[in-house]
Amino acid sequence: MHRTRLGIVLFCLFVLAAGVFPLTSQRVDARETGSTCAALAETVLGAVKQACSSAEASGANSVCLGYDTAKATFTGSASSEFKARGDHINLADIASLTTSAADPAAGKWGIATLHIQAGLPTTSKGITAVLFGDASLTSNVRATDLPTLPVVSKGNTVLLRGGAGPGYPAALKLLPNQNAVADGRNAAGDWLRVRLEKAVGWAYAPQVKVTGDVQSLTVLDETDTDADFLYKNPMQAFTLTTGNPATCKGEASSGLLLQLAGDKADQTAHLSINGADVELSSAILYARATPKDRLEIAAIAGSAAITALGSSVTLNAGEWVRIRLGGKDGLNVIAAPTAKTDFPFAVIDGTPINALPEAMPCTVGLPADSKGRVPVRVGPGDERGSLFFMDANSSYPVKGWANDANGAPWWKIDAEGRDQAWVAQAAVHSLGACEQVAKADIPPVIAAPPPDTGNTGGTDSASAGDSGGQGFAPTTQTIWDVTPGIDKLVGDCANVAPINYCPSLVALTPRGSGLMYKGQELNPYYMARVRENVYAYSGAAPEALGPGRIKLTLVFTSQTTWTITRVLTLNEAPACQHVYTFTGQFLR
Repeated sequence: MHRTRLGIVLFCLFVLAAGVFPLTSQRVDARETGSTCAALAETVLGAVKQACSSAEASGANSVCLGYDTAKATFTGSASSEFKARGDHINLADIASLTTSAADPAAGKWGIATLHIQAGLPTTSKGITAVLFGDASLTSNVRATDLPTLPVVSKGNTVLLRGGAGPGYPAALKLLPNQNAVADGRNAAGDWLRVRLEKAVGWAYAPQVKVTGDVQSLTVLDETDTDADFLYKNPMQAFTLTTGNPATCKGEASSGLLLQLAGDKADQTAHLSINGADVELSSAILYARATPKDRLEIAAIAGSAAITALGSSVTLNAGEWVRIRLGGKDGLNVIAAPTAKTDFPFAVIDGTPINALPEAMPCTVGLPADSKGRVPVRVGPGDERGSLFFMDANSSYPVKGWANDANGAPWWKIDAEGRDQAWVAQAAVHSLGACEQVAKADIPPVIAAPPPDTGNTGGTDSASAGDSGGQGFAPTTQTIWDVTPGIDKLVGDCANVAPINYCPSLVALTPRGSGLMYKGQELNPYYMARVRENVYAYSGAAPEALGPGRIKLTLVFTSQTTWTITRVLTLNEAPACQHVYTFTGQFLR
């Protein structure tokens, strides 16, 4: 098949490979600086720290009005009210607490700071909670315990469901002859809420034996699975509600922040949020709840265990969980937690992290309205080589800052152990104590020269002009659909027939600083990086073509396309070169 004198030769072998590399092409829009929302957030956070600093010494079970506006309803005869910033009220007196969405025109953003004992020792100030924006908390802590009746299964395992009906998920089990208590019923009395050691579920009444009068049990909402008997401290169990206002999104958002300081790592706090148990020791959490949609809890720092309907998920920093909400008011958990995933930075963007007592290190990420691929470079400045594009589902700790040659500020970030990784501040949003970040030394400029797109076969090794950038090259194995060009015979090519290729698949796999190229040939080529987006190989021709030399130059023209120029010289026609260009299109 390698003979070239008798006519056109077709080289049509196919290689099978696997890999996925999802790429997109988008334009980067810089963050608008100096907005009224950003100015409001800066003003408010400073005022909150100043207004509630005295409340930090007030101990657990208190709430402080940090900034306009917050409203409270009260239990029993309690009549305290917020009159000015810095006012704090006994948390035990509050039935519900509501803050207002950011209003930059009026200069308002409702923020309240709470200290919740949450089952911690009385000597502790407990968990610090910050309720902000379009959000409210309603206490689910009962003033008196619910009456209970002994209950036992009638010999078979009884499924305890997430609501009073067969359509709710089976979350727990009452085992044969297992003793428990019922602490509530639905209005019809045909479903009973059964209390286990650390959770509750609904049992179909005919499947269990009850000692006593079922009608004496309290009628509960048929989706109430809040194990309220576990939560006795003020506001230790509550229903959270958050809106989703478009105003100031990403600058001054809505929700609930929770922090248990690092010096309490040997202590464990428990909260009930909309019926889901939250257990944490040293962590920062963010929560929001949309009626008839989801309760969402994200671990910004540390870790926490989230349990609903008998199923638990442990969140680590950067992960979140979403739990379906329903019931009469649409705010009770009605399903087990979903599998945890990484959360987009936009989820926590605009939260008042700096209102917490312990500062969070400066962290950056992509805002929700980011319309492009933001490159991370080897130094401050667009002339620097790129390493990779920022991931919307990741947050990046900041190690320093510096200005580029044009005076624009850049962040130096911690990115997978790379010593130099920089991103333009205008392209990202920041969170945490970013004003405390120290200035970093600027590395020397290493510019990436324009790609060589000529048909001369490239070069045998990497040049000194290599920027060190990843460019458009894949970071995992990928498959490409390749369309061949026409063989152009250059030189003394009398009696030499062209060699034409069929369309085929090519696998590109990162290897060291280069790529493994596996196409129709029996063996792959190792292509060394010449510079950003340019890779080359020079060596023996494939056996199927015959003895000779081949030079390959691959140029990535975008994140989804490349071209490769092949220059083949066979020993039987050393004065003739076969020059042809292939184009690759990303497949998967």
